[in-house]
Amino acid sequence: MRRPLRKPHGLRNEDIENYEGTADYIVYTDGSNIVALNKSTGIETMRGTDFATVLQHAIDQQSPVPGLIVIKAPPTGYYTVNRTITIPDALNGLTLRGAGFQWITDGVLLKNLDDTVNPIIYDNQTAQSFNVFDRLGFYARSGDDIICLTISGLDTKVTNCSFYGDTATGIRTNTNTWVTGCWIEELKTGISIGGGCPFIHNNIFWSNSAYDIFCNSAADFCFISNNRSNASKTFFCMSVAGGAHKDSVNISGNIVNGCTDDCIKWTYGPSERLLIANNIFEGAGVTGYFLDVVNPAHLPTGLIQNNIIHDMQTGIFTGDISNLDIRNNVGYVSENGGATGAVADGGTFAHGLSGTPTYCVVTGTVAGDIIKVTGLGAANVTVSIKDEGGGAGTAQVLYWRAYL
Repeated sequence: MRRPLRKPHGLRNEDIENYEGTADYIVYTDGSNIVALNKSTGIETMRGTDFATVLQHAIDQQSPVPGLIVIKAPPTGYYTVNRTITIPDALNGLTLRGAGFQWITDGVLLKNLDDTVNPIIYDNQTAQSFNVFDRLGFYARSGDDIICLTISGLDTKVTNCSFYGDTATGIRTNTNTWVTGCWIEELKTGISIGGGCPFIHNNIFWSNSAYDIFCNSAADFCFISNNRSNASKTFFCMSVAGGAHKDSVNISGNIVNGCTDDCIKWTYGPSERLLIANNIFEGAGVTGYFLDVVNPAHLPTGLIQNNIIHDMQTGIFTGDISNLDIRNNVGYVSENGGATGAVADGGTFAHGLSGTPTYCVVTGTVAGDIIKVTGLGAANVTVSIKDEGGGAGTAQVLYWRAYL
């Protein structure tokens, strides 16, 4: 009986032992050797000192019907990977699972010590993959722009994994990929999106030196939600050269704290249907802007609403945000209204918005007087109040509503 691809979230290391009986292959250490064991036959099919070679052998044995490979934790705390481990094309439905959630030295950690090992694992698919990478740790210490996990096939899942390593990239995905429940720390770029419809949900990003999430290719229907980011340079950057569109980008429910540059950068690539909603962006006095629209030739279009934006060092927005509808955010007042005190002809009242309003609706309280807005400033609205004969009207309370 083959083990189903999904198991309870929060699986403990000891639970792996209970599920070994339903694994198709187990890779484990025996003294100085790495062993590949076929669980369906009980036969040891390979033994050697090189982890990558033994795991590659276990993967290659999964054709034509892939199943579950369980990798048990080594006594040293990590496996050294000295060449790229490849999931062959058309091997669809493979689950590669480590012995519990890993971080740096716990569980199953795949560690490259040579900057020629790039990526550590390559899921080499040209069509739909349905492969799952679960509870694996990746530790890339050497070389600039090493990639821990490269994914090229559709519908791949990365769950409960950890990624760590100086100037490396955690995940490079070129197509539809689900990344959930991962810890992504001290990389150059956490997740690099090269296309498709990625779903990035419920991950922790920590102190990544360039970007938590970076998109450099046109893709649609991106869902980036319920992630936690702390002390990274930038949470999300859109940088698609050539004017390619990135449509239906949804950034919702995230908590982003203390970015050392800007929270969100829009460098290149026009976008339609951008939604940034229900997030908490805490600048902690070190973040530049909440949103930086760098290139005026590539403006995003969409809605920014119901966010909490606090303690940005430089400001909330920079660049042209004229295509964005911005409403109901705490920390950025985009609409306001109420009743004034007594205002005379030619007088002003404060609108309290975070910028100069685009329009203001005013209603007087004295019958027969004609009220007109004659000036919209960064802080105040100026009005004229005339009686029916064209002379100065009566000073009066005004009811008003102003919008950016």
